[in-house]
Amino acid sequence: SYYLLIGSICTSWLIRTGVTLHMIPFFMDHGFSDSLAVLVLACYSTSGIAGAVIWGRAADRFGARRSLTLDTALIGVGVIALWGAATTIWLAFAWAVFWGIVLTGQMTLQKIIFADYFGRGRLGSISGVVTAFQTIAQALGPVVAAVAYDTFQSYLIALVGFSLISFVGSACVFISRPPDRANG
Repeated sequence: SYYLLIGSICTSWLIRTGVTLHMIPFFMDHGFSDSLAVLVLACYSTSGIAGAVIWGRAADRFGARRSLTLDTALIGVGVIALWGAATTIWLAFAWAVFWGIVLTGQMTLQKIIFADYFGRGRLGSISGVVTAFQTIAQALGPVVAAVAYDTFQSYLIALVGFSLISFVGSACVFISRPPDRANG
């Protein structure tokens, strides 16, 4: 379960930075002005406030594993939806709100699921290891998107790839189970 969760977290953070750091050029490539693209980014950033509350309540009601499974799958949906969001300003802002809510869920739910699975006494050690892998994934995300864009002159391949690995990450959370603490 520990390795499955780390794998899922790495996919989410790779996608987060791969999409977010290319969001402004993506929208500009689709005809948005630079200031409008920045406003979409600002909308995404501020909508995360609602996401923290929504996903915290979801974890309380449905459990961290179910909530994180859904949230990670929604990242995959959001990545593909980005392509269509670039057609009109209203879709771009709607997508930005969705994206902010979904990405904030990762930050909220990842902390909860490790506490649920492994207890609070090990959170420091777990966070240290997870953060090391997460940081590597964060560094790779923008590079993957940039290489795909430079190779294909489009973000489409990167977005499809990000979406697919998000669904793999969601499956990793879904099949993970809390360890038997009596034997661990």
